[in-house]
Amino acid sequence: MPSPAAVLALPPLDSKKPNPVAESVRLTGRTAERALDLRLRAVRPVGLAEAWKAKQPFAAEIAFTVGGSASWNELQPFPRVGRRPDGTRVVVYKPKYEEPGADDPRKGSRDEERRGPFAVGVAIENKIPAAWVNLDYERQQGAAALLSPLDGVLAASLTVAADKVERPTQRTVVFGSGGVFTGKELNPAQEKLLFHSVNWLTGREDRLPKSAADDNPEWRYPRVALSDRDRVLWRLGAAVGLPLLVAYAGLLAMMRRRTR
Repeated sequence: MPSPAAVLALPPLDSKKPNPVAESVRLTGRTAERALDLRLRAVRPVGLAEAWKAKQPFAAEIAFTVGGSASWNELQPFPRVGRRPDGTRVVVYKPKYEEPGADDPRKGSRDEERRGPFAVGVAIENKIPAAWVNLDYERQQGAAALLSPLDGVLAASLTVAADKVERPTQRTVVFGSGGVFTGKELNPAQEKLLFHSVNWLTGREDRLPKSAADDNPEWRYPRVALSDRDRVLWRLGAAVGLPLLVAYAGLLAMMRRRTR
């Protein structure tokens, strides 16, 4: 896990299409003229296999830790407290980065202790498991798991068969912390991240901010499209119609007073 104090920042733009959730938060922050970063504790890295990254139409990562050496991979991200013989409490372990030795069994694995930055949030699109729509495939998958050490061709053929099964697409958003949206109240960064994540998960792309460079119309408020004629009528009604209505109401009140 990264260090106890980690700052979440939006991923940098690259050659691949940006993640829609991350880009929505970026555009919202640009409109508010402030960076919508989050400060969390003990965030767990969230990664996506390279083969799955290649299938995504956009960058998978939503947020990264920043701060250079301020984040690192840590199996015990919280201080550990013990007790002395007299019963008083004492800190027996404090998280700190330790360079892995040559004989470290975790060296070269995902658990290897290393410095950041780390991806701590992803949003992806993928098809639902083939076993959810084809019961026969689930049985074949179980058999392939048993025979894979002896027959790798069966497992490979199942992978090809799964790609041919008609399956709906699902969306998934994963954060490396259970405390991203907890607390008595949400700060602006948490609120906008939750808002855009839910809109993207439910397929409401029309409610996500869009930049002028996108193929979609630019996001603006209000989102009611008016023709030139309707716009002129609304302006005349506000500039001329309302004053005339007030004057007419005043004239009626004055005439009623005189007739009494």
